Amino acid sequence: RDTQESPQPLPAQCERWLQSTISLSLRGLHQLAALPAEVASELQTQARALLARAYGDLGHIYASTGRYTKAMTHAKQGIELFNATKDKLHAAKLQLWLCRLQ
Repeated sequence: RDTQESPQPLPAQCERWLQSTISLSLRGLHQLAALPAEVASELQTQARALLARAYGDLGHIYASTGRYTKAMTHAKQGIELFNATKDKLHAAKLQLWLCRLQ
């Protein structure tokens, strides 16, 4: 008897991976905030870029699978996050994507 679980469809696997990436990136940014800027600056930049890419990719997965409301809600959350962290570039990119989605 086969006891292995059946694999999830690729979009579901990607969605879970991207959600984990977002969660870990947020935790990393929180931890890096406690370090001196000269130590953490480059790592914060990399973590923000990874976070922005994950937000964008997850939004694309939602939209490509017909979950437009979830995609828009997710993009708005990302925009709020990036505005709160003074990351105007990534906030603007998500805002543009949201405009195209609507």
